[in-house]
Amino acid sequence: MATLSPARRATVIDALRARAAENPSRIALVAGARAGSPELRLSYGDLVTRMDAAAATLRGAGLSRGDRCGLVAPQGASFVVHALAILAAGACVAPIADDLGVRGLEEVVGHAR
Repeated sequence: MATLSPARRATVIDALRARAAENPSRIALVAGARAGSPELRLSYGDLVTRMDAAAATLRGAGLSRGDRCGLVAPQGASFVVHALAILAAGACVAPIADDLGVRGLEEVVGHAR
């Protein structure tokens, strides 16, 4: 079993990376079928790869450690991958319902400032 550094508190991302290092082919996420989309199964290795790619994109767009980042996405694998990516980039994820509409979204963002 992979061990985490005692120098700092372990995070969800640390635990995910440790599990991926132990057994990258083990299934980590199963997202149910939705309106014409088949069920999606991601291994720990695939999940970490997708998370890291999204985190790199977010960092490239200017997301920094300690930032707050709203995430508007339907429930499913994409939501999980992107929520983890925000955390991996060092930011705080603020999930926002995807059915709020413009007025609801403006209200949520206004309260987050």
